[in-house]
Amino acid sequence: LTSAFAIFALVFSASQTQRITDLTNYQVGADFSGPLPGIDSTTSFNQQTSIVDHIQGVTSATLGYGSVATASAGTPFQVQLRAVDANNFAQTAIWTSQDSSQSLTTLMHQLVAQRSTTTHENVLPALIDAGTWNQLHLTQGEHFRLAVNNPSDTGSGTITCIAFAEVKRIPTTNNAGILVDYESYSAVYQNLFNIYLPINYLWVKTSNDPALVQHVRDALTSQQPIVNPLADRRALIAQLSKDPLYLDLVGELALGASTAMLLALLGNLLASWLNARNRQTSFAVLRALGTSSQQVAG
Repeated sequence: LTSAFAIFALVFSASQTQRITDLTNYQVGADFSGPLPGIDSTTSFNQQTSIVDHIQGVTSATLGYGSVATASAGTPFQVQLRAVDANNFAQTAIWTSQDSSQSLTTLMHQLVAQRSTTTHENVLPALIDAGTWNQLHLTQGEHFRLAVNNPSDTGSGTITCIAFAEVKRIPTTNNAGILVDYESYSAVYQNLFNIYLPINYLWVKTSNDPALVQHVRDALTSQQPIVNPLADRRALIAQLSKDPLYLDLVGELALGASTAMLLALLGNLLASWLNARNRQTSFAVLRALGTSSQQVAG
């Protein structure tokens, strides 16, 4: 029972630590992420990416667009739309088997391969999380429509999407999420509405060196482009790991396991002492009856 309790305490602590990691990976989607002030066409996509890439400590940066769209399966419902640079998103994002069975690299390569078709047909390939896929009753290759907000706040429009692939979930989205290629989305948007799609979201992967991580953190919150609010995966892990309820629970389990092990050790020592004492009495009786020491030892 003592061993079982100790194992339970260790497994529980490890699972809670893993849960914190999984939660922060899903919420942030990279080492850093967050919204940007809308960047207009005067700054090119590649120029803006280069600015972030050249921050010391950044190993990969992905720019894109994030917004809320409306899908309809009888009753309209909101979905969170993420348009990312499919050229480098796989190098930037944290994407695990909990997000999809296919690797992110494979999915991004497939989206890049669809760019010419997308521009010609004005149909946007989309990766769709399982909940949204089921709510829209989709099959692979099926077309569906999204009502998207006009970035210039002059109204809204409808875009035709194709259900390119179903994934389990899409990090940084809640409940309902759709992931598309920014270049494809921007081309379709300009073709349909003659409006430039701004850059308003950033994902960043960094070195693990603490000094460089802090340098990137400072740069993203003080230099252009400023990310506000900045989602910081490492800071969130540290914050959740210091949560009073979490610490109390883990501490009580550790104390309980330690107490149980100590009591078990004391019990074993006491049992050994009592056994030795009883054997000593038996040896004394045998010697009194004339048994030799060699016979007692044998």
